[in-house]
Amino acid sequence: MKTISPLHLVRLSILLQAITATIEQPNLVIIMTDEHNLKTLGCYRELFNDSFVWGEGVEVKTPNIDSLARDGAIFTNFNTVAPTCTPSRASFISGLYPHFTGAILNHQAMNEDVVTFADILHKRADYHTGYVGKWHLNGDEKPGFSNEERHFGFHHNKYQFNRGHWKLFDEDAQTGEINVYEWKHKRRVKSKIKDAYATDFLFGKGIEFMEKQMKKEKKFALMLSIPDPHGPNYIRPPYDTMYKNLNFTLPPTAVAAYHRKPAPPEWGQSENDLEKADEMIKSIENDDQWQTDMRNYFGMVKLIDDKVGELLSFLEKSGQDENTIIVFTSDHGDMMGEHGRYNKGNPYQSSAGVPFIIRYPGRVTRKVINTAHSSTDFAPTILGLMGIDYSGIAFQGTDASDEILSNATSSTLEQVRFIAGPKYAAAVDRQYKLVLSRFGPPWLFDLKEDPNEIINYSGNPSYNGIMRKLRHELRNAIEMYKFPLVNENVIYFSQPLCLDSQDQIPDLSYHVCSDLTKTQYKDKCDIESVSKFCSAACNICCKDSVESLLHEGKLKTCEDVKNEPQQNCGIDQIAKFCPVACLKCMTKPSTAPNNSPTIENTQVPSIPTESPITLP
Repeated sequence: MKTISPLHLVRLSILLQAITATIEQPNLVIIMTDEHNLKTLGCYRELFNDSFVWGEGVEVKTPNIDSLARDGAIFTNFNTVAPTCTPSRASFISGLYPHFTGAILNHQAMNEDVVTFADILHKRADYHTGYVGKWHLNGDEKPGFSNEERHFGFHHNKYQFNRGHWKLFDEDAQTGEINVYEWKHKRRVKSKIKDAYATDFLFGKGIEFMEKQMKKEKKFALMLSIPDPHGPNYIRPPYDTMYKNLNFTLPPTAVAAYHRKPAPPEWGQSENDLEKADEMIKSIENDDQWQTDMRNYFGMVKLIDDKVGELLSFLEKSGQDENTIIVFTSDHGDMMGEHGRYNKGNPYQSSAGVPFIIRYPGRVTRKVINTAHSSTDFAPTILGLMGIDYSGIAFQGTDASDEILSNATSSTLEQVRFIAGPKYAAAVDRQYKLVLSRFGPPWLFDLKEDPNEIINYSGNPSYNGIMRKLRHELRNAIEMYKFPLVNENVIYFSQPLCLDSQDQIPDLSYHVCSDLTKTQYKDKCDIESVSKFCSAACNICCKDSVESLLHEGKLKTCEDVKNEPQQNCGIDQIAKFCPVACLKCMTKPSTAPNNSPTIENTQVPSIPTESPITLP
């Protein structure tokens, strides 16, 4: 038997210690973009089977970001808890819902006592922490560089700025002062545009930070927050002409929304003349500025991807690529015309859904995670992934590191996550999304059957079970996490039976049911198909809703309303939910006692055969 010399044992011990240190103490780089539609990334288009949202062949190739997904874990159902900048960013770094960070609305300052993942990395694991780029958590400061009194664990924050979408930066070589410029003032910039443009400048400073830590042999954690592709949609050459030959068209969901075939939810609607819908669509698509803005958005994404490539190349050349976790994500999405909407602020996937990709060489194998996750999960997850003790920290998100580190190539666990805005709250699981709002009935999306999110399944009896489950989860979350709807007086928890669809009436072109309440259209109720489609507007539906609504924090049925009419029936939403109990109508005797004496409208949007969108 061959013996091992003491010298070999010492060398082996040193090697094992080095390997253990590499595994337990990786570097961390988080790349967070701003207002980023995840369908502009090739890795997501491939998974969503949604290659050309804005027309055949209209795409931006993102090979470097795609490589992160190819070599790591990509999340297909990762949502921000609040699709606006400030509350989303606060939740991401703290693991808390907006109410508990103090940063509930845009431009509000995060509470000074909030503990971030950077605090824990610095204090408990001696990481050198840095933040480069947009912060948006120090209130009204603008631009607000390097606030040393509010570093929240990011101790190297010279190039952190609070807010403002400046397109150009330069640094005075003698004083170190950083100047910012809008695109219209680009001639004032002293350095070359390709060095001064925001994405170039910030990636450069991020790499400088990493290089300094490597020279000191210090492990580091860097958050690199890029303000693009948020507007204004200006981009430096050659990216400003890179997509000049692409002709963008409105997404199919926008065409459907403009025609109300089917109509979007109340929280996602915009007013337009149905007779001029086609004309409006053409005017948008033929507008030079609209085309330029869309092309420049693609240009901004392309530059980000190129810079990701440069960062990966730097890590490889420095020998730190195998020991560095890379996270790619965004604070929220951008509708980019989907559903006829732009920017953020609503619970649609393109607004609340964000790209979330983790590459961790040697530890995380290639996998697709379909489980519902949200920005509150990031802080505990990244600390768990890095092997950092966070005991005693009251995160409201959950640690998904075990799911990420598993050997499975895909994962679809059963759990519910939440999205909230001033006018709505949503619960999301691995297949469904329920949205409650202060306007109108609940909307239930089946993300598998209807990935475009245009059909409301909440009135479909086949979905009663999932409705009950998500309603229960969402009601508890509204109260527990103090979502804005907690102060709302009335919220529909189920479909009012006498509630008309807001779709365009199939047999009465360019009209919706609310038109029939006007004198000039009242005679249209004489058309049988119209009166059946618009039973409430035509006054032939008189039936109390069978489930419940939320009133002043309490679930009420129409029987409850009937017992206390004076307290309830003066509220229009309750009267519409319980028209019989509130004596708003009288049911007609049925000649067939086993049948309902009224026409019931279950509010499942009609899907005409000539619908502008192709449905599953």
